Amino acid sequence: MPSSSSAYLHILDCLKKLETSGEEVRFINTYHGMPVSYPGRVLSVGVGRVEFYAPQPQIVCMRNDKFTYFKGKELISTVRASVIQTSMDGEKVLLRGFEYVEDSIGLRSTVRVETGDTILANIEPMGSSPFEARVREISLSGLMVITWGRTFDPVAVKKGTKMHLDFRLPIPSGREKSTPAEVEGTLVNVFLVTGTPEHRLGIETIRNIEYERLITRYISQRQLDLLKEIKSFCNK
Repeated sequence: MPSSSSAYLHILDCLKKLETSGEEVRFINTYHGMPVSYPGRVLSVGVGRVEFYAPQPQIVCMRNDKFTYFKGKELISTVRASVIQTSMDGEKVLLRGFEYVEDSIGLRSTVRVETGDTILANIEPMGSSPFEARVREISLSGLMVITWGRTFDPVAVKKGTKMHLDFRLPIPSGREKSTPAEVEGTLVNVFLVTGTPEHRLGIETIRNIEYERLITRYISQRQLDLLKEIKSFCNK
């Protein structure tokens, strides 16, 4: 990878070529955990800033993130850029601060979504007292939860601790509006939420076919809801 200054100049040179050729770039963002990736084009290259065409759904994500990633012909790797200005009606975005990043950045090996509803989980760590947490992100391979109040003991529950989790997903089941889910997991990271007594926990779940089927249903439904949400912003 070239030095930051030479990389910046190389990116601008490539973008000028893409402006001339009209070839597409591929933007990459996420919306509440869901990958969103549409093609775009370079419209004009200015001093320190570049104007792109981007479809409205991508612009919704760019506005939310305040940055974007993109790939294109002749670019050495994925490029990260900051968003200066967007135009939803004109489907235009003004970017600056271009830098090369690793190709894996902006991409995820597993599909995850941020939960829309409040999902409370009862967590029973091996060798310690149970506690409650809010499920914030879900994937087939893990969960991210935020501890509820002061019931979590970071001294007793450390990375590597095995735990049992049970919670209810907002998926109708018979006459019920939700479906119970249970899974075993391992705590893989712990971070204190700044300014609060709460902690953010990353939990890797153990493979369970029945549980994974349920999570797949939830992720699919959540992605449909997120797509509707993005569309509603496009229509405003």
